[in-house]
Amino acid sequence: MEVHDKYSARRTVGILAVVCVVLQMALSTQISIGGGTVNFMLILTGTVALLSGSRAGCVAGFLAGTLYDFTMPVPAGLMMLILSVTGFILGSGERNRLAEQLDVSLKLFAIACCAVNLVYAIALLLIGTQSDILTAIFGHGVASILLDVIFALPFFYVLARADLGQGFARRPNSLRTANAKRGGAKRYRKLH
Repeated sequence: MEVHDKYSARRTVGILAVVCVVLQMALSTQISIGGGTVNFMLILTGTVALLSGSRAGCVAGFLAGTLYDFTMPVPAGLMMLILSVTGFILGSGERNRLAEQLDVSLKLFAIACCAVNLVYAIALLLIGTQSDILTAIFGHGVASILLDVIFALPFFYVLARADLGQGFARRPNSLRTANAKRGGAKRYRKLH
């Protein structure tokens, strides 16, 4: 018997959100290399967008960016806008890309990290929070990109291996492949 758990993906995203919020509050300001910090809200937005698509990615980016803006000493609304757009763009491809194409998902996330940190550094420079463009982009930006990608690896690996949507009673892979070789399961009889 095969049981589908339709709330498994929501439960997984909820757990992911709680973990990322706790890590953002507890560790983000504590881990700093070369002036760059880990943005767990970017990791949350990227994973939700790659798992669930553009609509969920945009909503996750909006909420994660709002939390980031209110917990960090930065201008309110800036990261919210950047993460909303990032979530929409990352999720605009296929749904659940993370489980099917882990390497492509990681490359897309790394590109998104570069874009987010570059736009954020330029915006902080234009606002006047940063004074030196080289330090903002090549110092803080590159360090933040590396930290974001390194800390996103465990999240991506675990979520790529998770079987979202399947319940407790799965057919083993050997039965599926044997059934597929025979031409699939015959569930209905033809009526003459």
